[in-house]
Formats: sequence, structure tokens, C-alpha cells
Amino acid sequence: MKNTLMLDLETTGKRPGCCILSIGAAGIDKKGEEVNFYCRISYDKSKAEGFEDDSETLAWWLKQDTATRNESFGGNEDPQDVVNEFVDFVRKNFDTSARDFSIWSKGSDFDFPILKAYLDAYDLETPWPFWSQRDYRTLQAVFPFIKRAETNVEKHNALEDARAQMRGLITFMSLEAIFKEKPKNINKVNMGVTLD
Repeated sequence: MKNTLMLDLETTGKRPGCCILSIGAAGIDKKGEEVNFYCRISYDKSKAEGFEDDSETLAWWLKQDTATRNESFGGNEDPQDVVNEFVDFVRKNFDTSARDFSIWSKGSDFDFPILKAYLDAYDLETPWPFWSQRDYRTLQAVFPFIKRAETNVEKHNALEDARAQMRGLITFMSLEAIFKEKPKNINKVNMGVTLD
């Protein structure tokens, strides 16, 4: 398995336009090597750029332990610099035009649109085609056994969450041979399609 990336964001909201606190990514690059990205964004600088908070999400952050909050809100990097660094990281390590490239997140309606709002704010193109985006949450719901493989060591840390989810994805992908074999009696439930 290569040319596969898992993305995770820590944010102050659930919709595009909220502040991103950190971007974490873990994957297997185009050469088959493990690569990671982690950068914490200055909350104050994001606010100054016009990004907003969700009061419900901020209330949730206040319930987290002090060390987790300090890590999440302690970034000092400029938002535009971080987004540029992430785009460079993706372009350097992945062949996003290849058919085998995929980028995953736990909730395709969360990480991807929130990151896109930052990309749009700085006139940057998304560095992958939309059809390469995958939803890890759906995979986790359909195959709950992969959750056991995650072994997340530090929750609510974008890099550690991405690494944990990547471990789950690798576990699932290691079972690929099982899915390549046609199940017996599949033609009995073929949804109106003749299967060979």
C-alpha cells in the first residue's frame, strides 16, 4: 500500500470558516515510505484573518484536560504559512494524479471542507482531485474491527489521530486479498446486475 494519506484537523468548529488549530497527516508516500506532517496554527492569527469559532466546540475544548488544550491552542505558526507547507508536503510526497492515490479523513464532510476554506482564503488549489477523497468514518462503521488496530496514544492531537486512523486503514487494506475473491452465491443477491 502506497500513495495513501490520512488527514486530521483539530478545529474550533464543525463548519468551513472555523479556525483550524492544527493539521496532522500520516501516510505511505509514493515510494512506500512512512511520512508525517504536523503543524499547529496560531489561534489568534486565524481569528485575525476572519476565521471563527463555534461556541459548542469551544465549550467542548474547555472540558478537555489542560495539556490537551495547551497543545491544541498553543500554536504560533501563521495560517497561510502552514497551509502552504501542507500543500508542499502533499505535492512532494504523493503522486496525486495517479489512480492509486487516496486521501482519507474521519468524516469527509468535516476535514476536507474546513481545509478547503483555508485553501480558498489564500488562493491555493486543493493539491488532489476531489475523487481521491475517502471517508474513514464510513469504513470504521462498516468494519468496526479496524478500531481495535488504531491504538491512539494521544487523543485530540491531529498527528496522533491521523496515525491511529492510518493504522486502522492499513489493517483493513491488509485484508484486501479476502475481498478480491468472489463470494459464493453472490448471484442470488445481485441488485439486478448479472455478475460474472
